[in-house]
Amino acid sequence: MRDFGSAVVLAGGRSSRMGFDKSTMVLQNKKLIESTIKKLDSLFDDIIISVDSLEKKSVFNHDKIAVDKVKGVGPLGGMISALEMAQSDKLFVIPCDMPVIDTKYISFMMKYMDDNEIILSEKKGYFEPFPGFYSKSLIPRIDELINQNRRSIRAIFECSRTKVISESEWKKLGFSEEIFTNLNTTQDVEKYLSYK
Repeated sequence: MRDFGSAVVLAGGRSSRMGFDKSTMVLQNKKLIESTIKKLDSLFDDIIISVDSLEKKSVFNHDKIAVDKVKGVGPLGGMISALEMAQSDKLFVIPCDMPVIDTKYISFMMKYMDDNEIILSEKKGYFEPFPGFYSKSLIPRIDELINQNRRSIRAIFECSRTKVISESEWKKLGFSEEIFTNLNTTQDVEKYLSYK
């Protein structure tokens, strides 16, 4: 099995702070999720959309859609279904509410994979799980965490071979913290658009 080639856009969140389903968000006359997929197309040929229900599956006109096999466990539910469906060993994971896709940074992350199972970044002393790479070898551990009712994605970092790219490292190479922009509220959207 090849190392890279698969990516997933997580679109199964509850969007409670936004007030509407973020996976249908339109920015500058384009659906954000469609813009995300278009940008990922240059690096990945196996792009999956992860949703939390069969009903939501019908919202998207996309070939590969993974439905959460375990409901109500946050991003872990979407990730495990997508990891099982992925055609490559390493899966690039990004939520549908992250509008900034820096393909150079994604390529930079790939170089760190080696025998690591997870690649993520650090910003202001905190782990940024997305964007990140996650290996198929994590499937049984994610299953175990879900069975233990440990739903925090951070729990998987503690029991896996994890490489954290430090803030000083990515800043030194000229990358901006804009790549970690999350649109959780309408205020976040307004702020993001004001810079565009």
